[in-house]
Amino acid sequence: MGECRQFVLLEHDYPHLHWDFFIEDGDALASWRLQAPPEPDRLIDAVPLPRHRRDYLTYEGPVSGNRGRVKRLDAGELCVDDAWPPAGQWADRLLTVRGGLRFRQCRLLTDDTGTRWIFH
Repeated sequence: MGECRQFVLLEHDYPHLHWDFFIEDGDALASWRLQAPPEPDRLIDAVPLPRHRRDYLTYEGPVSGNRGRVKRLDAGELCVDDAWPPAGQWADRLLTVRGGLRFRQCRLLTDDTGTRWIFH
């Protein structure tokens, strides 16, 4: 297996229930808001978010500024067969999970309709 990075999946209840998917990316986390929780073979619309602090890799609890709470649902490592591409070039790369519980692989898809993750 090639290079691996940490990920975390958080359930966030503000401003409405959604799921935050974060991947370690240098000194911060690449971030997406998922419209549904990951399930095998489910294509999920994802909204790219600004990069988040690395603290969210291990954090659960209230979010500052009265922005609800986050609950950790899954975490582990995402691995690629060779080396991680730059963040803007992650599309259609198969990422294999180590240590996670909800899915074994995932892939970021981008097309004219936006950004989606598919979880296997």
